[in-house]
Amino acid sequence: MRRSRSLEGHNLAVWLAHCGGFCNASIDLHGKLACDQEGEFSVVTLTDIAKGSVLLRIPAACTLRAAESTRAALIRRLAGLTQMELFWAPYLLLLPAEPPSLQVWTAEEFNLLSGTQIGNAVLAPVEHAPVERAAHVVRTRSVHLEDGSWILLPG
Repeated sequence: MRRSRSLEGHNLAVWLAHCGGFCNASIDLHGKLACDQEGEFSVVTLTDIAKGSVLLRIPAACTLRAAESTRAALIRRLAGLTQMELFWAPYLLLLPAEPPSLQVWTAEEFNLLSGTQIGNAVLAPVEHAPVERAAHVVRTRSVHLEDGSWILLPG
C-alpha cells in the first residue's frame, strides 16, 4: 500500500527539483514516524525502493553556506534569514520552532550514523551562539565538508 507524501515533503521535493536536485518519489522528506516526538519529522519511505536507487540529490545551491568556515558563522547566517527570502522559503517553513536535540539521542540512534560523514560531523563539539534556535538547527542539520566549510542541508 502506497502512502502519500506530506504537503511539506512535496513542497521541499519540488523546490529541490526546481534547483536541479532530485527526491525519489518513494520518500517523504517530512514524514512522521511513531517514534517522532512532538515537532519532529523524519525522512520516510512510502513504498519499497529498489536496491541501488537514487534517493536524494541535493544541489550545492540548496545548501546554506556561510562566508566563514565555522559553525558559528553558519548559525549567524541562518539566524539572519527570514521567511520572506523567497528562495529559502520552502526550507525555512519546515524548520521546527524548537528542533529536537542530539543530546537526547540514545546510543542505538547514534550507531545508525556509524561510518557516515554525518556521523563524525554531528559528534563534534559545538560553539555557543547568541541565537539559540539557529544554533540548535545548525547543530542538528549541518555537515562539515572536506574543504573545511560547514553547510546546512535541507530536510
